[in-house]
Amino acid sequence: MDKYLYALAAQEFDTTESDQDLYLKSLVESDGDAEKARLYYIRGRAKELEKVDSPQQSAFSTEK
Repeated sequence: MDKYLYALAAQEFDTTESDQDLYLKSLVESDGDAEKARLYYIRGRAKELEKVDSPQQSAFSTEK
C-alpha cells in the first residue's frame, strides 16, 4: 500500500472530514483508547482509499 494513502487518511482524520462511522468502529475495536483508535482509523481508511485508487492506478499502468 502506498505511503501517501496513509498520509491522506491521517490528514483526513485530523480534520472535520473524517468518517465518523469508521472512527466509532475504530474506537470500539481499541476498547476506548483514542490513540489506538486513530491508528485503526488510519489503517482502515487507507485500505478504503486503496480500493478507490486501484482502478486509476491500473488504468495508468496500461498506458504507453
